[in-house]
Amino acid sequence: MTEKRLIRVPKSYKKQNGCWNCEHAFVYSEYDEGCIYYCHYDKSERPLCGSVAMEESFWDNSLLEDKEGEIRMELWEAWADNHAVSYSGICDFWKRLEKK
Repeated sequence: MTEKRLIRVPKSYKKQNGCWNCEHAFVYSEYDEGCIYYCHYDKSERPLCGSVAMEESFWDNSLLEDKEGEIRMELWEAWADNHAVSYSGICDFWKRLEKK
């Protein structure tokens, strides 16, 4: 019979801060996708992200024409390209997310 050893977390273990717990992070989520993080420390106007799960669909109104939806998508993509971050990243603007 082999002896089973319990492996424990080292005493030096600590949780690191990052975009995942920053108040400036905008977290995009969709029903069939994981979360995507964006830095919004500048508080600029953020266009709709297109997420159905977040009730920000580009085509949320059946009266909208396809062109309007395409414009909304282009606005989101331009914003997202300039704000995308890793959930584990951190910067000088990091501020702890206050739990509500």
